[in-house]
Amino acid sequence: MAEVQALSSPTGFGNARRMSQGIDFNRAVLLVAILEKKLNEKYTCEELVSALRTMNMMTAPGEGYIPTYTRTDLTDDQHKAFGFRTDY
Repeated sequence: MAEVQALSSPTGFGNARRMSQGIDFNRAVLLVAILEKKLNEKYTCEELVSALRTMNMMTAPGEGYIPTYTRTDLTDDQHKAFGFRTDY
């Protein structure tokens, strides 16, 4: 598990330097690459990281994890791509 934080505002200066803290940089880049590939490059890196930041879960004893984030097209696409179900 990794906590994702980012400044995800578009800029006119090209791609910003990517950095990671608390997770190996190469693993962070690999995670974003897998997400982009699984979602058919439909979303930008900034959109993916921003969505990951807002995907919080609540632990319910005996139930497991319950999402506390607002569903969007991007989160629905992630659910479909990775087989993550929240309709129990």
